[in-house]
Amino acid sequence: MQNLINKTFNSLLILLSISILGIFIPLIVSFFISILTPATFLDCTTTVPFWLFTVIGWIASAVYVNDIITDKI
Repeated sequence: MQNLINKTFNSLLILLSISILGIFIPLIVSFFISILTPATFLDCTTTVPFWLFTVIGWIASAVYVNDIITDKI
């Protein structure tokens, strides 16, 4: 039972880190765009390029985290 709890916790931690790593760069870029231009933060985050780069970031971070985890094993 303890092994199952540890594996579940590790998998949730991995999913959380992938989500945070994937959305970090698009949020920072949107933040700077909203500061430097008259566009609002909502305008920046509801566009197709924002979500496209977010999905690309999620895929890249999943590959990165997978590489780190498989090197660990």
